[in-house]
Amino acid sequence: MNFENGELIFFALAFFLAALSAAGYLFSLLVKKVTLAKISTWVLTGAFFLLTCYLIAAAINAAGFTNLGSRALFSFYAWSACGVYLVLQFKTKTRLLGAFIGPLVLLFVIIAAGQEAGKTILPPGLQSWLATMHLALSIVGEILFVLASCAGAMFIMQNSLLKSKKLTSMSRLLPSLGDLDRIN
Repeated sequence: MNFENGELIFFALAFFLAALSAAGYLFSLLVKKVTLAKISTWVLTGAFFLLTCYLIAAAINAAGFTNLGSRALFSFYAWSACGVYLVLQFKTKTRLLGAFIGPLVLLFVIIAAGQEAGKTILPPGLQSWLATMHLALSIVGEILFVLASCAGAMFIMQNSLLKSKKLTSMSRLLPSLGDLDRIN
């Protein structure tokens, strides 16, 4: 198996698992079942692993991380969102946050699927490890901001439900204020 075919197989499988995970998270929110969200977390973990394999194969195929194309860039966005969410999820057990992040990961993978695989996005003067590291850290920072925004929105919803003393099934699904505060 050459790396171009492996790259495509890893990407296609990651796309499938990201779609399955996003659907699972949204459906778990709709039917209010935590078990489905737990399964979706493991499916998203599989997508994270396959995106890791895809990015490694793409870097090998492009002779380094500094020559990656726009498909790898958006795949890195999806990979970062998966990784940051999974770390927070396994630490705080806030599975409902996956209903926000799962579709975001799927959106990044859909955008990546429409991009060219081999065209380098950085101009030749900026193809260095320092520019690549700067871009990677900027992407992770943006993902952290999105996650904090989602957790902040959930905090506001949970806080208003508790203050109005309207304990609905939605308030039981939302994480505790302490967990949301720790995420932020």
